[in-house]
Amino acid sequence: MNTRNLTELYNGYKKTFLSECAECGQCVEHCRVVPFLDRRVDAGGGIGGLRRFLAGGEAGAETKLLADACMRCYGCAGDYCPIGMDKLLLNELYWRENELRTQEKPYSRKQYVFHEERMRRFTSPEEYRRITEPKIVKGAEFVLFPGCNVYRQPEKVLNMLDLMDAVGIPYSFLPGISYCCGQGNRGSRGDTDWSQEAGEKLIGKCLETGARTIVFWCPTCMCHVKYCMERYFPEGLPLRHISFARYLNDHIDKLSFPMAKPQKLTLHEPCKTAYLGIDLEEVRRLLLSVPGTELVEMEHHHENTVCCACRAANSLPETGDRITAARFAEAEATGADKMIDVCHNCHWVFMNYENAGHHTGIGTENYVTFLADACGIHREDTMKIPLDRQD
Repeated sequence: MNTRNLTELYNGYKKTFLSECAECGQCVEHCRVVPFLDRRVDAGGGIGGLRRFLAGGEAGAETKLLADACMRCYGCAGDYCPIGMDKLLLNELYWRENELRTQEKPYSRKQYVFHEERMRRFTSPEEYRRITEPKIVKGAEFVLFPGCNVYRQPEKVLNMLDLMDAVGIPYSFLPGISYCCGQGNRGSRGDTDWSQEAGEKLIGKCLETGARTIVFWCPTCMCHVKYCMERYFPEGLPLRHISFARYLNDHIDKLSFPMAKPQKLTLHEPCKTAYLGIDLEEVRRLLLSVPGTELVEMEHHHENTVCCACRAANSLPETGDRITAARFAEAEATGADKMIDVCHNCHWVFMNYENAGHHTGIGTENYVTFLADACGIHREDTMKIPLDRQD
């Protein structure tokens, strides 16, 4: 594989930023989380502080706030910057500098411990093996890669596999807890060497299967391919890559929906793919393929959608709750019976918000659960299992 060194690229970005940034403030203006913060953030405090930090000084409070609040929604990615930067890249420079300076290795411990606990709790031994062991089918055109974080909700991985089986086209499968696209917390928190190594390992293994197309479940994986991996794969990925939703749409004639029932739905699409213009219609097409489905849009949708709160829900809970509450309010205003989400992390945020006792007035369901149910494949959503049944 012909690749460039990602660490060297980031060193170049840092040099350009330090020498050419005029602190015009456009990157702060493009940040989707800033309107929800408790305090005003300007370029002088946020970006000026970042320049001082990258030059060897200390990061100010506003710089740290912007870094902690980042939802990594890709809403600030783009070519608006006069020197070719964007806020997401600047945030990556912050976390990379933070790791280099502190020399902390928070991810040196075993990964996926929490995922492992939930997988063993909510799957049978046979199901566990099915979602954790690779399946290589010689001559298969497609290889399914679910990503890692969805394993916190293992029934969704099982539903994916059942839907792939229902389509009936041979495919290979690489488990998401054995491979990683390189995004993850470790990659986005500054470990660029690991990020590139993980990405190249994944692509190399996909090539070994003989497949010509990677089917990505995870919106973050899809966006990482477009935003980051294309930096160190200068000639593009050596494999075609499509979303799970696009794969199902391409073969929708092979699916039947005997358990479909009339429902009015509204869609919360992944902010990441929406802001990057990836597959804006694929899940909508899938939902409307199920007989009896009516789809109504929220006030903010497509390229103008709103994030679930994502990482802000963890680092700044009050800010995260404001974002999540605003999204639920839009969903309820549509009069829909149910809000469908696409990203497993959105589902995690929404369900944790509901499980914390917030009244939302509308049900939430992931699209793979909705499709599987309509096909007659039923598994309980593990995020909806009461805590007393999770012990």
